[in-house]
Amino acid sequence: MDLEPYTGNAPPLRCVFISSSGMDTSQVFVTGRDTDIFKREDLKGRKVSTGYLGSPSLQGMLAAHLANANLTEADVKGRVAASFAEGLRFLIDGRTDAAVAVVRPYPLMQELEAARGIRILSLNESPEAIERAKKIYPGVFITTTKRDHPFVKWIKDGVPEEFKGLGYSFMLVAGKDLNPGAAYEIVKCVFNHYKELGSMLPAFKKDFIPERMLNASVTVPYHEGSIGYFKEAGMWTKELENRQKELLVENPGR
Repeated sequence: MDLEPYTGNAPPLRCVFISSSGMDTSQVFVTGRDTDIFKREDLKGRKVSTGYLGSPSLQGMLAAHLANANLTEADVKGRVAASFAEGLRFLIDGRTDAAVAVVRPYPLMQELEAARGIRILSLNESPEAIERAKKIYPGVFITTTKRDHPFVKWIKDGVPEEFKGLGYSFMLVAGKDLNPGAAYEIVKCVFNHYKELGSMLPAFKKDFIPERMLNASVTVPYHEGSIGYFKEAGMWTKELENRQKELLVENPGR
């Protein structure tokens, strides 16, 4: 599956701002410690949770993870899951050998650790492998997690001292026709008052980094009102300007 950025019949959208680390999502392939799967290339011919019919973004991430190992869904024995949770349930119950997961101590992951043990399959870090993943899912970035991180230190074994995953940031998007002044004020408010917003949304309170409210890996053009604030704050760069032009050229009239 090849997911092209910003295509289809959706109404013209614009990115108001991108979340920072507190709302990023990082995913990896996980398998059971009772398997003979030790790297993601070992998934060829194995049973893998696929489909994710309720989540196009997860479909794309699965394809990117497989591409990182130079695989496609045709190279594995896919078992179609309706959701992220069902994909993990298949792995817990032994109906698949691997699934995409966010490694945190939430109930399904704790159940997997109790039932089969968790083994994390880190990304292939070669430039070619990383490029394959990014070609499938534009906008992903590489994440690094240490063995002693609170998200993983509860896992008894099967975790490298450091492992790589694929991450993506959430975006606040709006219609192209949103008043530029409104987009400007939204970005300005979040940038200057994110700590107060933490009382309503904990991610703002915990890890939000206002300087990361924009980056050049975006797959939707920025709203002109947002650009106005970013320029005023000295955050708009030549790289961002070039990316904005690329996106508008790729999608004329949108």
